[in-house]
Amino acid sequence: MTTYKKCKAIRDLIVKKVMEGYVYRQHWGADFRLKDFDKIEEIVTSWENDETGSLKIQPADLTKEEMKDLGFGQWSKDAPMWLIPIWLFPFLADEIQCSCIDGTKGILKKQEMDTDNRFGMLAYGVYPRVETTIN
Repeated sequence: MTTYKKCKAIRDLIVKKVMEGYVYRQHWGADFRLKDFDKIEEIVTSWENDETGSLKIQPADLTKEEMKDLGFGQWSKDAPMWLIPIWLFPFLADEIQCSCIDGTKGILKKQEMDTDNRFGMLAYGVYPRVETTIN
């Protein structure tokens, strides 16, 4: 399973769970909704097997078009760095190659990342994988 397909499956699950909680908010108590939201990471982890492999995401494996579709935000018109959407944070690999908006670059441990966000984007971005074709 490609990184893009893994990200889409995770995003679809998040949307489903959030919207169930929203639609049924009159019938489900807040505690039940929170318990249901807390199951998201458990469900994603249960998907890991020989076919899908690890669902720990390396966002730099994505192309520019895939990043656009998944809601990454371009840092600036002059910079090809794409900021990571906060919904993806819990599912990132333990270490990722990324850049921070403060200009630092390198391999960063997820546990050291600041989850402060603006407009749903983390202060960390990646450069898209360039697709190559063999003639």
